[in-house]
Amino acid sequence: MKLLFCIFLLLTLLSTSASSTPQDDFTETALRGWVDDLQKGVQSKNKTAIASLFFDHASMAICANDKEDKVKPWKAKWLSGDKLFEYLANNGTDAKFYFNTPERGGRKAMVTVTGLGPEFIAHYYFQKEKGVLVSWGGEYMACGQATLNCH
Repeated sequence: MKLLFCIFLLLTLLSTSASSTPQDDFTETALRGWVDDLQKGVQSKNKTAIASLFFDHASMAICANDKEDKVKPWKAKWLSGDKLFEYLANNGTDAKFYFNTPERGGRKAMVTVTGLGPEFIAHYYFQKEKGVLVSWGGEYMACGQATLNCH
């Protein structure tokens, strides 16, 4: 009976310690904080704050409005690094980022983006870089184009 109790106690301790390890770095609260920081950086036009949320060479297909094209006025345009961060800072004053759900144990989040062309859903992937949560890539359908961006 003592042996069964010891095994039960050992299994309980092991399961408790295993569930409180690296997962804590990617909580829903942390992901919501990242989305809030992105919103604040874009709204305040703070290119440095925006850049701090992504890896240096982040790339993204944005929707550029071609007013002369009456059939398909929105077209995908690729930007990366400083050009991307500058675009978000200069063109994102109407942008809104809505946190939807965490996925893959918090290492991925679904975010609805409005105000940067037609509304789209982005899936951002995260990891820690020097103790800070940063997006290393994502996937989304902006301008009807499916993309997968990585650093």
